[in-house]
Amino acid sequence: MKITNEDIERVEKLFFPDGGDFKDENDERYDFIKCLDQSVDVHACPGSGKTTSLLAKLYLLSEKMPFPDGRAICVLTHTNVAIDTIKNRLGSKANRLFRYPNFFGTIQSFIDRFLAIPYFTQSTKRRVQQIDTEAQMRRMNNTFWLEGIARQTFNNLRYYNHRANNGTGIFGYYTYYKNEKDTFHLIDNNSNKIINISKPGRGSWSDSEKEQIKAAAIKLKNKVVFEDGVLSYDDAYQLALKYLKEQDDLNSLFSNRFGYVFIDEMQDTYPYQLKIIDQLFDDSVIVQRIGDLNQAILAGKDGETAWSKDDEHLKITGSWRFSQSIADVLRSVALEPQEDLVGFNEADIPPHIIVCDNNDRDEVLQKFVELIDKYNLTTKSDETGYPFKAIGWVGKEKDGLTIGDYFEGYNKKLNSSRRTFPNFITLIACSLEATPKEFRDNIINGLLEILFLENVYREDTEQKRRHSKTSLLKFIEEIDQELLSDFQSQISIWYLKSKEISIENLHEKISDYFQNVLFPTSELEINGNGKEYLIEEEIKDINPTQAEASNIYRSSTEELQDIGVYVDTVHSVKGETHTATLYLETKYYNTCGNFLINELKGTPYDGTDGSRKEMCIKVAHVGLSRPTDLLCVAISRELINENREELEDFGWEIID
Repeated sequence: MKITNEDIERVEKLFFPDGGDFKDENDERYDFIKCLDQSVDVHACPGSGKTTSLLAKLYLLSEKMPFPDGRAICVLTHTNVAIDTIKNRLGSKANRLFRYPNFFGTIQSFIDRFLAIPYFTQSTKRRVQQIDTEAQMRRMNNTFWLEGIARQTFNNLRYYNHRANNGTGIFGYYTYYKNEKDTFHLIDNNSNKIINISKPGRGSWSDSEKEQIKAAAIKLKNKVVFEDGVLSYDDAYQLALKYLKEQDDLNSLFSNRFGYVFIDEMQDTYPYQLKIIDQLFDDSVIVQRIGDLNQAILAGKDGETAWSKDDEHLKITGSWRFSQSIADVLRSVALEPQEDLVGFNEADIPPHIIVCDNNDRDEVLQKFVELIDKYNLTTKSDETGYPFKAIGWVGKEKDGLTIGDYFEGYNKKLNSSRRTFPNFITLIACSLEATPKEFRDNIINGLLEILFLENVYREDTEQKRRHSKTSLLKFIEEIDQELLSDFQSQISIWYLKSKEISIENLHEKISDYFQNVLFPTSELEINGNGKEYLIEEEIKDINPTQAEASNIYRSSTEELQDIGVYVDTVHSVKGETHTATLYLETKYYNTCGNFLINELKGTPYDGTDGSRKEMCIKVAHVGLSRPTDLLCVAISRELINENREELEDFGWEIID
């Protein structure tokens, strides 16, 4: 079984109807798409088109199904967004990919479905109600007594949780184990270290009181897990590892079912995830791991990834996202060698450094807006849907330099909180300047609000629980896969229409689709408060928090007020594409500028300065690789003045 150049050229017409292809000077994408006969690692730079290349490969594989050996395809990702992207791009043309015996989903959902839930049910004769760390935390917080535990002891445990870990607590994030001496210890899931209980604040607890509190914590964990059936993500992984240890034939069972395993964004894989994957599949399975080690900022503590790519690996070194001037910066601001990184984008804007200090740091965003206007980027942003963003590493309020020093009132929680609106047309009105992802999230949140107002709850749980985005999309998919694909395609169409037609016309189109297509096909009766919420035609006044879909900076200069700059953290924009990106210097033990100054001058990292600098380089690489056209970095005046000549020689345009 093989994929030919002619196969790829044929699928290019499907994937790029307006022109475009997978060709590059070194045939890197062609080599990856055609590679079917060996397990291999693929190191792909930002904007390389690796996901699109993987989609083409999967599509061509789907044409060859069923395979001669009867085995299937397993695609593992780290977020549901990646799954949605695959489904949106392939649509109904590849429905066979999403049917049994294939599996498409996150690593977490794979482990939950095939390992954790079966083992839990088999060993406890009970049902898992939910696997969600925050849900377990809420269940623990809402438990007010434990049988056999003194009230004072339980109060002490709750008090400890309230004050531990700088107020974040341990509920939902701990487990326990018994050592060789039959002594129990509580373990912090994040650090994997023993939790030594001590009384917060003044005074102290006796050793006896500490042991009682520990016993209460263990009993609480057992009650929530084994009686309530609410597991944390870490619980699921622990159950999966136990299942693998006790069930010898799992390796052969999974290897007989799946012939191909593709893991996307491999750099974000935790060590215990990789351990499970390695144990499940033998050498007969083709396992291809795709990612970018330079973007490993979401895996373990300090971005430690389980992935160490093989010496013999495939590379995709050309980026369709950014220009060569940005590629030149990323060649040196990288942990992994990037000497051959190429930018295919023809944008000819040099990278900029905006110089500032404590006296004028609040003017940096204004200067960024002026540069956006100078290079006429608003039209391009409108055409592509790629926003303007200012991003920094440290968003949380703390001592030292943070995003809030550039944008007063920055609120990290505002970007992730679910916003409610008085009716659907007001939601649309507040989504006109949203990014494609934010527009999609708002539409789905509006649909969730309609279902809530109609008292429509999830059917996969015994208790009354509101639908989440994930459960809602799963519900629609189970009814009709083509309906889900159509719904997601419609959201993209509505986003494009939002730039062309009036709010009233857009509201009419969405309302009509919901009432005449989505609800009838899903067998949902929407005739009460939810319908009123959907069809009401008055755009109502709302507060500024609702009006701004997230933290947005707008210039006080009248002619520049239409340019909105979203302010966010680097971690939250991973995977995004921007028309222009401003990277804000913040402080993590030292300032980013001090960590990065040599690399910004074009000197590749030599691997000698320790983990903090390495993490700073990885975070910067993610941030600096977002823009298509304009890259800006804000750095302290003193540091730039000391290195101005070398920075300008390397290609930076410096603005005071």
